[in-house]
Amino acid sequence: MILSLSFAGGACWIFAFYQMIRLGIRDKTYGIPLFALGLNVTWELIYSIEGIFLIQVQTIIGIAWFILNLVNTYLYFKYGRERFPQYLQKKFVPLSIAAFLFCLGVQAAFYFQFDIRPASQYSVFLQNVLTSLLFIYMFYSRGDMRGQSPSIAVSKLLGSLIYVIQKGYVEMINPYIIICGALSFSADIYYIILLAAARHNQKKMMVR
Repeated sequence: MILSLSFAGGACWIFAFYQMIRLGIRDKTYGIPLFALGLNVTWELIYSIEGIFLIQVQTIIGIAWFILNLVNTYLYFKYGRERFPQYLQKKFVPLSIAAFLFCLGVQAAFYFQFDIRPASQYSVFLQNVLTSLLFIYMFYSRGDMRGQSPSIAVSKLLGSLIYVIQKGYVEMINPYIIICGALSFSADIYYIILLAAARHNQKKMMVR
């Protein structure tokens, strides 16, 4: 059962990252907020390297996530400048690199403070909460649905939920994971509602 949950959760996130790439290329934008991208890439880098010599399903999934998010990183640097405030656009690259280094520092704090297993879990479930909130912020700040879709939102929600069930209930009862999961689930539901309403409004405008 645990293996099945790992496959299912990993597949949902792989689909979400793939859709971010596909829509990013189509809409000439990036599909994941900067700090969410930075936290994901640095988490995947650290824990994929840590488990590279172990033949484990989650390590393989993590490497797949990392490769996909390298593409998302490329899209961010290609199209992200236009989303920066105009007075900061000349500093887009150094400020973006600083954001990635900041995220690496956050991940390093968990990595060096805790054993490998709790470090990866404590950091990833907390960053899921932040990621869910950042997607909501991205929706409001963009004012359009470029690079976003309900399929991304739903697959992201399902991927997180499956891992919460696996790590926070099936393997052992973990209140930290369950609470973080409830927070990210609530934010993801709200994000899905926002996207569904925006799509409905788009269809109404097209009919007119």
